[in-house]
Amino acid sequence: MLASFPSGHATAIAVAATVLSFKYKKLCWLFILIALAVGASRIYMGHHYPSDIIAGFLLGVILGKLFLGVEDLFIKIFSTTESE
Repeated sequence: MLASFPSGHATAIAVAATVLSFKYKKLCWLFILIALAVGASRIYMGHHYPSDIIAGFLLGVILGKLFLGVEDLFIKIFSTTESE
């Protein structure tokens, strides 16, 4: 039985890999490798088509970057509030 489009597992691991890669740049390759392994396992187990995984990765990277942008915005807002 195939699951929905896009893969929720691929999206979640891509968000985590994106955020962690920006926070821990030296371990970026490891996070990407883990994300690729999760995606490959979903295809191998027959739970998703490759297009589901690719779409999940793209969505996850976009959401991860969005999260990082919101985090930066909050840091700017609250760091200026404390210094006043």
